[in-house]
Amino acid sequence: MKENIIYIKQDEEITSIVDRLIKAAASELFLVIPKNSAIALSLVNLRLLKREVDNLNKKITIVTQDEALGRLAKKVGFAFSSDLPQPPLSEPDDVGEAMPEETLKEEENDDVDVLKKQPPAEKFEDLLREEKRPEPLSMADIVKFGQSTKGKLLINKTKVAKDDLTQAPAIEKKDESQKIKPAPKQPLIRSYAAESPESLEEKKNFFVDRKEENEARASYFENDNPAAARKNLIPAFSKKIFAVFIAAAIIVAVLVLFFILPRADIKLTARKEKISVDLSVLVDKSASRIDPELGIIPGQLIKLEKPLSGNFQTSGEKQLNDKATGQVRLYNAYSSSPQTLVATTRLMSSDGKIFRLTKTVVIPGAQIVEGKIAPSYLDVDVEADQPGSSYNIGPSDFTIPGFEGTAKYTAFYGKSSKPMTGGSTEKIKILTQEDFNRARDSLWNGAQEEIKQELIDQAYGTKLLDDFVQIDLRDVKSSVNVGDKADSFTLSIRGVAQAVVFSESDIAELAKNKIKEQLSDNKKLNGEPTFIYTNPKVDLVKGQMSFNVRGEQEVAWKVDEEQIKKLVAGKTEDQLRQILSGRQEIQAFEVTNWPFKKTPSQESRIKITVD
Repeated sequence: MKENIIYIKQDEEITSIVDRLIKAAASELFLVIPKNSAIALSLVNLRLLKREVDNLNKKITIVTQDEALGRLAKKVGFAFSSDLPQPPLSEPDDVGEAMPEETLKEEENDDVDVLKKQPPAEKFEDLLREEKRPEPLSMADIVKFGQSTKGKLLINKTKVAKDDLTQAPAIEKKDESQKIKPAPKQPLIRSYAAESPESLEEKKNFFVDRKEENEARASYFENDNPAAARKNLIPAFSKKIFAVFIAAAIIVAVLVLFFILPRADIKLTARKEKISVDLSVLVDKSASRIDPELGIIPGQLIKLEKPLSGNFQTSGEKQLNDKATGQVRLYNAYSSSPQTLVATTRLMSSDGKIFRLTKTVVIPGAQIVEGKIAPSYLDVDVEADQPGSSYNIGPSDFTIPGFEGTAKYTAFYGKSSKPMTGGSTEKIKILTQEDFNRARDSLWNGAQEEIKQELIDQAYGTKLLDDFVQIDLRDVKSSVNVGDKADSFTLSIRGVAQAVVFSESDIAELAKNKIKEQLSDNKKLNGEPTFIYTNPKVDLVKGQMSFNVRGEQEVAWKVDEEQIKKLVAGKTEDQLRQILSGRQEIQAFEVTNWPFKKTPSQESRIKITVD
């Protein structure tokens, strides 16, 4: 059901509605139109919509609560309903039949209020192709478009009947000897873009007749009634008053030209020069104010600590010669006397692998319990007789080959509960001292500029001299010791940066105090000084820094603008240039006089700008 229903927006144009009908797949559609919609304001729009619907071979039912729109829809031939039907859809029974032309003309008078709301005339091409409402056409455009081949084709294509449109009344042509009264204007309540060629021709004739009417009226005044013509030319003023008026206007124009319009723009460039001073400055973090006599300014000690780390590969190699190690529990089931076994005593596993005691041990004597020997034991550390991974054996039984052939051979024995490990002869990678140093230098070299930049950012608003920054490397640590087995390792460092900073405005104040001692009354400071710092000495413990400063300050000659205005007022260009060229305080000048070449006599009309 939803795909059969198209809801029309209140301001939706006819072209947009036609486009939605073309895209709709269903052959039977319901157009739901709200009250006071744009399409309801024009019968022409409904006729255009009906023509497009017929071309698409689709059945359209207009659903609206607007009774006026319902009447117009029935006249054009649309089916009309005040409510959407409930599924299943049934054939609408209120399809309006196209009414005869005579009946249409009579009933259109009832809908004149609706037609008066019709929007401005639209260009026909824009009406069919664009969704926005075009600007109204001028009558010249309408006539030109209607006479063109393209206009005639488009107008014929619309098939809009001539009788459906209210025609502008034609004005009868009267005898030129009689006074012509123009016919009253009547409203045109139709879209000009839908005019037929015959209607457009009548409009053209209407304006041609109006032009001839105007020409006839002019002839009446000039030829048939000269007195009326004179009265028309000068209806209320005599020639003498008119002449006085013209003379007064000329006098006012002359006064404006000489006293109001003239002006002069003079751009002066003051003569400039530079003065240099040399200062010895001490920046001290304990100082609270500037001391011009001693050259001391307040400072601040700033400090930044930054931890850094990185992963690096090892490059050293080492041939292992490691023996497997482990632990064996030795039993004494021979006698109650303890048994001493010296270091390197051999123990043989069940698979024939020889291990040796790492130190001398004493196995406690056995105990007699209920007439039977209860073996005693001792856990001992052993090491493989030879290096290699073949000695990495699992739990095993052990005998003492040194007791073989005696009664102790079977009474002294051993057992291991855990495997032997660590035996190897492979080649491995290790961390060398060179690897460690290379990683430290790489990390630190890359970090110094980063730490320095962060310190500069921290000193924002103060002056930090790059050469006065002290950066130290501290706390270098590696995740692997030098010589240990490792394919890679992590190195971490901590960088510490310190500097003494100050406000350059304090330096400028010291420099300006020195410069003012050399400055004459006819000169003034211009802009800010520039500085070059040399011979730095920094004591971070005390928070002090000393250096020499060479400052350079630009000074400009003073220009008395009011005096210059008095000197150049009323002067010619040559006189003005001679005056300005002779002023030592002026380096260059540019003069613009308008509308005369002579400078105005009024000082208020002279504008002086000093650079």
